[in-house]
Amino acid sequence: GHLVYKLPLEQNLESGEAFDWNCSTGNTDFEGDGLLTCLTGQLIVDASGCECMQDRCRASSCYGGPIAVSVQLGETAGKASGSEYLAHGNNFSKACDVFVAGWHGDVVVSCQDGVVSTNSKACTRRPCSTNATVN
Repeated sequence: GHLVYKLPLEQNLESGEAFDWNCSTGNTDFEGDGLLTCLTGQLIVDASGCECMQDRCRASSCYGGPIAVSVQLGETAGKASGSEYLAHGNNFSKACDVFVAGWHGDVVVSCQDGVVSTNSKACTRRPCSTNATVN
C-alpha cells in the first residue's frame, strides 16, 4: 500500500476550479477526501485528507518515483520532484523558489502511511532590495 490514483475527470478543469474525490476510489485501503485543483494549467493534488484504514498500508512508504509534488504559492503553481523513495514518517525539503521564482523558505514534503503531503507555510514572497542602483 501506497496511494496511487487515476482520477476519472469527465471534463477539463478550468483555472481556479477544483475536483473533490473519495480516497477509496484510488485505493480501497484509504478513506477520506482528496482535492485536485487547476491553477494556470497546473494540477495541484492534495491527498492530505486521505487516511489509511488497513494494517497493510499503515506505516507504508511513499515511492514510485521520483516523487513529484505541486504547490500553490500566491496566485502561481509550481512543481518539483525529489527522491524516488520516502519512508513512512520521513520528509525532505525543497526551496520555495524551486517551485515558484520570487519566493524564499522551504516546502516540506512528508510521507505518512503511504500518503505524500506538502507544507508550504514557511514560503514567503522575496522582498525587493532597497539597495538598488538606478542609472
